[in-house]
Amino acid sequence: LFSDGMSITTHDDTANFRNAIERISSGDNTLPSDMDDVVRESLGLLQQLEAPKVHGQPLPAEPMVAYLEKLATMLASHAENNPKAAAALPGVQAAIHTLKLHPPIVTDEFVQTNLWNGFPQGTRLRCWMHASGYKPVDSGWLATQTVRGQQGKHITQIRTDVPRTFPTHSLFAKSGKGQTMLENVLAAYADHDPQVGYAQGMNFIAALLLISVEEQETKQVPEKAYGMFCHLMEDSRYNLRELFLPELPGHKKLIDELATYINEYLPDLDNHLQATMSGFTHMMYAAEWYSTLFSYRLPLSVVSRIVDAYIVKGSLVLHSVSLALLFRAQKFVLPEREGVEASQGSFESTLRYLKSFPDPEIYAEDPLMRQAMHFYECLA
Repeated sequence: LFSDGMSITTHDDTANFRNAIERISSGDNTLPSDMDDVVRESLGLLQQLEAPKVHGQPLPAEPMVAYLEKLATMLASHAENNPKAAAALPGVQAAIHTLKLHPPIVTDEFVQTNLWNGFPQGTRLRCWMHASGYKPVDSGWLATQTVRGQQGKHITQIRTDVPRTFPTHSLFAKSGKGQTMLENVLAAYADHDPQVGYAQGMNFIAALLLISVEEQETKQVPEKAYGMFCHLMEDSRYNLRELFLPELPGHKKLIDELATYINEYLPDLDNHLQATMSGFTHMMYAAEWYSTLFSYRLPLSVVSRIVDAYIVKGSLVLHSVSLALLFRAQKFVLPEREGVEASQGSFESTLRYLKSFPDPEIYAEDPLMRQAMHFYECLA
């Protein structure tokens, strides 16, 4: 199929790819007649491939990969009895491998399609940038802020908390580059925003951003993570800054809103929690959910999908995920009903359950995100 030496190595080579397919469809090739189905399919799929092409821009990788995978299947079905098909198959498989290294073009449609399912590998940072509009900061400016922050009053607490942040993650191994980057980001922000300075919880959010950026980038990792961190702290769609101000105004606002939603959508759970202890407040278990974007309790794979939706849709996603977690935890914490075993006990045991989620079923990724999407649609 690529016998003339043509190959797809980047998005810019899509013209070569198109020319190769056109030669198949025009008959100017050496493929035998028993591959007529392949030729017809090539024509139809080429039209699909060209549909998203605008003003000569490169075609997105995803439909190209989908086409090539289908074509590879067809070639493989002929390969045993047709040497020409067998010879063509490795070239198609190589093209599939190469194209998968190049992420698809990020558009509004792409972001909206994937936000609840998690952005595909290699696209997360670009989707975040597309959805939020944030930009990385200048390296020199960050370095200056970091030096000033490291001389400030918060640096002792920052250096205490950094080794405690995702200590089992490879990026934050003892004395690793992740710890240095995390300290720099937190110190720089403490200098940038002296009213907030530094508070516990910020370390988990900053570390989560560093992990996501470092997985996809080799340059300007702390600059890009710091830019995103400032954006989440200060943009009105997220306004995480209020969670860390003195007197915690953001926490009080979010917890009051959550209490209203729980009363409306999960009344049985609300009644149970209120009845177990006088003076109960949802702040007792949910404060750390919000102040760490759930990263203190949930696996990073789950948190990454939560953050994807959060960056696109804003702070209402935090309430949606909280309701989804509580909905899924009900059968474990409500008094036994309809033969379902529940974790009955004191208020303390119920609170411990909500703070630790010992049953992985509660935070299973796909069911949790489907439930969160449902609650988001209700709240929105």
